[in-house]
Amino acid sequence: MIFKTEKLSVSFDAQRASVSSVVINGREWVAEELPIFRFCLRDKAGNAIKADVWGATRCTETETGAVYSGFDGIAAEAEISLTEENGDAAWRIRIDPKDESLCLEWVDFPLVCLPCLAENGGGGEILYPYNEGALIRDVKGREESSFCRREPEYPSKGSYSVFPNMIC
Repeated sequence: MIFKTEKLSVSFDAQRASVSSVVINGREWVAEELPIFRFCLRDKAGNAIKADVWGATRCTETETGAVYSGFDGIAAEAEISLTEENGDAAWRIRIDPKDESLCLEWVDFPLVCLPCLAENGGGGEILYPYNEGALIRDVKGREESSFCRREPEYPSKGSYSVFPNMIC
């Protein structure tokens, strides 16, 4: 599936479950392919069950995306779509655990690996939605700062600041 606007082109391969290309103003931005999403379910005892789309046993392509199921023995089902909304790419995901004893805790979606911002001529900036926002110009510097990536934990260690910090 290829999604195009005047300045953007996104190539999504449903069978490989990854974004293979993102071209913005003629420049390629995908450094390597990643699974398009990963997620964490919790059971009633608080145990984490993590999976990504590359562990799915079944993929059914749809007009706007795909439906994935059978994640490493988990009965969950995930439906993703990429549509146009007001000239922009709009990603959507729905995950159904298919088991009432499990709840969805978090989803990373869409996962796209960008070139390093400060090295190899990457250039650019990312507005990271940590608290009120943090402007990241160097990924290595970010990882060495208090804005480094931390996976949510249960129970919370109290290090997750104001919404939407851990949501991203």
